[in-house]
Amino acid sequence: MKNPCLPLLGALVLATPALAHRAPAAAPPVAQVQEGQFGHPAPSGGYPYLLHIPAGYNADASAHWPVIVFLHGKGERGSDLNPVRVHGPPKLVGSDPAFPFILLSPQVPVSEEGWDPAKLDATLDAALEGLRADRRRIYLTGLSMGGIGTWAWAIARPHLFAAIAPVAARGDPSAVCATSAIPTWAFHGDNDPIVSTQGGIAMVEAQRACGGDPRLTIYPDTGHASWEAAYADAALYLWFLHQRSRSTGR
Repeated sequence: MKNPCLPLLGALVLATPALAHRAPAAAPPVAQVQEGQFGHPAPSGGYPYLLHIPAGYNADASAHWPVIVFLHGKGERGSDLNPVRVHGPPKLVGSDPAFPFILLSPQVPVSEEGWDPAKLDATLDAALEGLRADRRRIYLTGLSMGGIGTWAWAIARPHLFAAIAPVAARGDPSAVCATSAIPTWAFHGDNDPIVSTQGGIAMVEAQRACGGDPRLTIYPDTGHASWEAAYADAALYLWFLHQRSRSTGR
């Protein structure tokens, strides 16, 4: 599913002052950061990852960019980063290099069954070092195993994220109160045979019971691959851009 609105996101961000963030003027860096999507080896204690630097990053040395962290599903584990490009935001930036976020997409090795928040911390720290990232606008999303990892990392580090979007995911409802202050938009198919739709609903209901105000989109006549519709919708990225954290730390 393709959404013709997605290529307009970059222009919208530049044209809308409320969505832009400018730091005090600074001298241009000695060496420009290379724009595009590139693979990187695992940092100490972390995961290998793809990093997308948007076209236009080097045009303004005072601009600080929002960040999306994308966590893939079980089928994209391995030692070759190319499968990580198959779904979601890493797929989008292949056709829209002006996608207006720094995009971090780590990869779990096939020997591991899920995402480790401590390893994700190390990966995020390494990937953003030296970049003009807006630390108040770090957004987290993932599908299936990555959606489960989204809930788990947000529970472990609730002050790190400005918003989260778990897709086709479940989690631990007894621990979700830690995320009650995080703007949340969850997505699920109404007939998911892999990750129970009720499991996803339970997380949203538990967060709401703790005082949160989560959104939930259930796609009718949809199985596990609810991410196809979720990530093709420009509304998700525009919603991300309007969310800001009150904290820049963990």
